Amino acid sequence: YLEKLVRLPKTSVAVGGFDSHLVDRNTARNSIGIDSNKMVYLCIAPGRKTNPEMVRAQLKILQHTPESILIRKGQGDVDVIYQTYRQESENLGVDFNRIIFLGQTQTEEEHRAIYQIADVLLDSYPYNGGTHNLEALWANLPIITRAGEQYLSRMGYSFLQNVNLDIGVAWSWEEYTEWGIKLGKDLGLRNSVREHLQNSKNPDNLAPLWNPKKLAKQMYQVFVELRNK
Repeated sequence: YLEKLVRLPKTSVAVGGFDSHLVDRNTARNSIGIDSNKMVYLCIAPGRKTNPEMVRAQLKILQHTPESILIRKGQGDVDVIYQTYRQESENLGVDFNRIIFLGQTQTEEEHRAIYQIADVLLDSYPYNGGTHNLEALWANLPIITRAGEQYLSRMGYSFLQNVNLDIGVAWSWEEYTEWGIKLGKDLGLRNSVREHLQNSKNPDNLAPLWNPKKLAKQMYQVFVELRNK
């Protein structure tokens, strides 16, 4: 960076929650053709965040979790998304019908209901999800994120650090795939992560990621210190 970096004590992002439509999990799954017993991965990213390496890693996860489905949701360059998954499915011999493509919803609240259907969120890389990772974690959904060296490739990692979790953090596509398989096969681990995320919102011990008031105070203090230099 050419600019001088100013670091905050914990996080540069904090939210107080997201509104979402409540849905019956099994009914919602059936409405898009998913059996209630399927393991459901979710990836939400626009076409510009889609690349063959990411898609290949996600399809390798499907290869090793036979009873799994991938929901792929994203806007912009829809044809790029579709064709990239089709090509990699053919390359790896993964049934293309195990991928369900969803478009935009009319409201944000309707969009966020998708997190109630899924079991694990697969983050994008090198451009991580910002809002989508936050929404998923608020919905107590385990995420798998690949971390890099730049800010935009460390968002998922930072969010997990600020709810005191290292489960799901990968530093290579191999680790990303390994985490995907592990979380896909281990219901106990998924439930443990869900419980941890639920507890992170406890007002008596609120995680930094869910404490915007504390972040505001910390930012104010940093601004005061900068002004006084």
